Amino acid sequence: MSVTVTGALATGFLRVAPNNGQVPSSTFINFQAGVGITNTGTVTLASGQPEDLAVFNYSPAGAHVIIDVQGYWSPSGDNGYTPLASPCRVLDTRNVIFGAIPTSNLFGPFGVRYLRASGTGITNQGAAATCGVPAEATAVEVAVTVVTPTKSGYLRLAPNNGAEPTTTFINYQAGVGITNTGTVPLSLRKSSDLAAFNYGEPSGTIHLVVDVQGFHRPGEPTSYTPLSVPCRAADTRAGSAGPIAGGSSQVFQIGGAGLTGQGGASDCGIPESASAAEVSVTAVTPLGSGFARVAPNDGSNPTSAFINYRSGVGITNTGTVTLAASDVRDLMIRNFGGSGHFIVDVQGYFSVTSSQPSLELGEPTPI
Repeated sequence: MSVTVTGALATGFLRVAPNNGQVPSSTFINFQAGVGITNTGTVTLASGQPEDLAVFNYSPAGAHVIIDVQGYWSPSGDNGYTPLASPCRVLDTRNVIFGAIPTSNLFGPFGVRYLRASGTGITNQGAAATCGVPAEATAVEVAVTVVTPTKSGYLRLAPNNGAEPTTTFINYQAGVGITNTGTVPLSLRKSSDLAAFNYGEPSGTIHLVVDVQGFHRPGEPTSYTPLSVPCRAADTRAGSAGPIAGGSSQVFQIGGAGLTGQGGASDCGIPESASAAEVSVTAVTPLGSGFARVAPNDGSNPTSAFINYRSGVGITNTGTVTLAASDVRDLMIRNFGGSGHFIVDVQGYFSVTSSQPSLELGEPTPI
């Protein structure tokens, strides 16, 4: 689901968790007074409760919250998940002749960019010709980055099925790059299976980057296990290594027991065999603006941003990240910008099994 904070009267953060009587310690979204912001991720639901989700507001004043549902996990589903070995860039409007995407307050061609995420032979998108997503994929996990927006606004991302979506995927401010990660259903129009709708102030434009993290399709052997409550796996404020300096990286353990020296729990209940995890990554009051890349600790050099941040402003992004199979320290955060602390909160994990819940997909539903 996509959680949007709007009309906040003060700066603060939200914690989103199952309504099971426990108060979570993990952050789902950071917000500033008067600034709309969206974060998308998988969240666990409580069983046996008419209200199965709890939202906790940690700020000195009120804020409105919008929840848009993208899909759900159930034991009877068969849309298993396959994480990519490394994130793959499928769209970069900075590199194509079409250029920046203008804003539009009406459904029409001028504020819409159609793109393709599945199959091979992808052209005119300024990035890879294929990300290895099969044509029969039903959804993709994507990190969507708005680059150099000239005005403030918001973006809606949905399957290209001829309908105009009513749910927000990402909010942005003029001159500020921002990333949001989430699962998006694909349409059957494989020539362009996704549509990005840009809404904002008149005469504004944005550049858009889309990095694929993985895909869903029927019959995949990898499925999802939610945690009963989100678990803090790492917090560099309390860890032995300290903040992550600009231009450097730290590696963390997500799977297995004995998570020592990371400033979080000693065990989040994630098996070492997990292939990917749903994590909320928070940049805490960095000393300068920049971005961070989150990827498996397998020696690769990722090129996709997972989180963008501004100097002195905390921000959270939630998404599915691939875990390295060959190292106890299975996750890497590489910081490009000001030195800062980072937090990693785990929502759930993916493993090779046929008995765990799988994703059921549908059209985004307005709330």
